[in-house]
This record gives sequence, C-alpha cells and structure tokens, in this order.
Amino acid sequence: MKIMSSLRAFGRDQSGASLAEYAILLAIMAAVGVALLPDLRTAIAAKFTSATTQLNAN
Repeated sequence: MKIMSSLRAFGRDQSGASLAEYAILLAIMAAVGVALLPDLRTAIAAKFTSATTQLNAN
C-alpha cells in the first residue's frame, strides 16, 4: 500500500516539469540553429563579396 501511494505522489509531483520543458525548448532551438548555419554562412559570404566588389569598383 505504501509503495502505491508513493508512486501516485511521484506521478502528481510537477516540480521538475519546468526544467524538462526548458530543456526541450533549448534542444529545439539548438537544432534549428544548426540547421540554419549553412544558409546563414552563404548569405553572409554573399554580402561580403558584394561589398568587396563595390569597394574595388570605386
């Protein structure tokens, strides 16, 4: 009986729920960031190439 009541109390305890939610959000944000890195790098390189071309033309 005591084991069952302890298990029920453990199931109702939500003290670690916020930490788990923040960890999931952080993992999603990190995955999106890693997925966008190649596109971001290409865009930055294109901007620098354009700026260099314009500076060399003058």
